Amino acid sequence: MARGRKPQSTAVQERNGALKKNPQRRNENEPPVKRGMPNVPATVKSDKFAHAQWKVVCQLLDEMGILSTSDVFLIELFCITYSEMVAMLKDRKKRGTVIDGKRNANSTDYHKHQDRLVKLMAEMGLTPSARTRLSAQSIKPDTVDPFTEFTQRILERRDSAN
Repeated sequence: MARGRKPQSTAVQERNGALKKNPQRRNENEPPVKRGMPNVPATVKSDKFAHAQWKVVCQLLDEMGILSTSDVFLIELFCITYSEMVAMLKDRKKRGTVIDGKRNANSTDYHKHQDRLVKLMAEMGLTPSARTRLSAQSIKPDTVDPFTEFTQRILERRDSAN
């Protein structure tokens, strides 16, 4: 069942003036985010096209002032999905949309990857409508972010297991 609108961060509510009207809505337990470039995961490093996309997406998000180290998983998913979609498109162009009287499976999966990418782009603020709902937070560089430390430990374990 749908919940309605996605909740806004405390920083967005503050900038919009919503907390002046209703200060009890402030989420005191909202985790802080640490601005900065996340480490490139091994899955992205091993795929040249995904790694190139990583650089592009991180640069865009950094220029928008919304790149944080805790975005690593979302950016990784975006880059891998984008790389897979491009590979499917190349296969579809090479072999065609119909192979031996049947629809090329990559043709169908290509469209599924496109839909997934649009959703991921909206989550990251990379669509025009998503940008209207964004407000870049000012992040102190010396802020210790427990969530970022947690994600970095997970990544280190995952990379050492590979």
